[in-house]
Amino acid sequence: MAPSMLPFILIDTMTTKRFSGNPTPVFIFDDLPAWPSERALQQIASEMNQSETAFVRRLAPDKETYLVRWFTPFAEEFLCGHGLLAAVIGLHLKYGGSSFTFITSKGTPLSATLANPNDSVDPSESSSLNPFASTPISFNLTFPLSPPLASLNPPYRHIDLYASALNLPASAILSLSRDALNDVIIELRADVDFSAEGMEVDAKKLVEASPEGTRSQVLTSRCVGWAGNSGEFDFAKRVFAYGSEDQATGSTYSSLGPFWAEKLVQKTLNVIQPSHRGGRATITVEDSEIVCRCSGLVAARGEIAFPEEANAQRERGRERGRSLMGFEQGRL
Repeated sequence: MAPSMLPFILIDTMTTKRFSGNPTPVFIFDDLPAWPSERALQQIASEMNQSETAFVRRLAPDKETYLVRWFTPFAEEFLCGHGLLAAVIGLHLKYGGSSFTFITSKGTPLSATLANPNDSVDPSESSSLNPFASTPISFNLTFPLSPPLASLNPPYRHIDLYASALNLPASAILSLSRDALNDVIIELRADVDFSAEGMEVDAKKLVEASPEGTRSQVLTSRCVGWAGNSGEFDFAKRVFAYGSEDQATGSTYSSLGPFWAEKLVQKTLNVIQPSHRGGRATITVEDSEIVCRCSGLVAARGEIAFPEEANAQRERGRERGRSLMGFEQGRL
């Protein structure tokens, strides 16, 4: 029998400060006999109404690998970096431990290791963890590489479309490329301030300018002389997906990592995401993977009605309403 309520925590991800980064709800289903239905997961994500909601459950009681799934308010997302960070912080707070392995619903293996081993907590002492501690929790996340595959063809038409969508001259766009995740990478001149304070972006126009099937549009540059960058950051990015901004993200490093590592001839890169809420990370490009060091903090926790229980309540309400209507009609 499904529980009437499901507990969750809300993690501000890709940040070291609360009320910034990307707010991401996490549900851990180890205490349930089975996964809720896909319809229930989608209903929960729609109700939470964040860019993605993370759901995680151990593959089997004797296994240390977790199946992780992410849903936007409208559909399932098959790779989500900030959602992975939220999931692993949730598991760390529940169980302690310092290393976790995951598999996505597409079969992609992922892993996460506590960035500072001194922060490790024995599983038997996990209840002593304070979820609302002021110190952020940092993990090294491992993603597969997804280098940009090719330039968009024909490039000049797309450059004109994106320049128009961004209200920029075409000369401000240095290159356009696309990766295996169907992200379009839009490299801008280093002096173009595309921070949230410096540029208002119409995300819907970016969708209209993009090839069919595009997952997200990624603005990126060296960000010289803006975004508070005095040499601390190697590049900047903003990410727009499905007609709105994703405030602080991780999976786009699968392609941005090799993109900038090749341009800058360095493997370790500090990144800022100058959205309204802001985000940051340090990434290291390895031979076949990206290691992303990032942080998060718990912002809230609570419970939500189990969707099937809510549906049953609504149906009972309808039945009661029909009974009352019949009674009233009979009385008349």
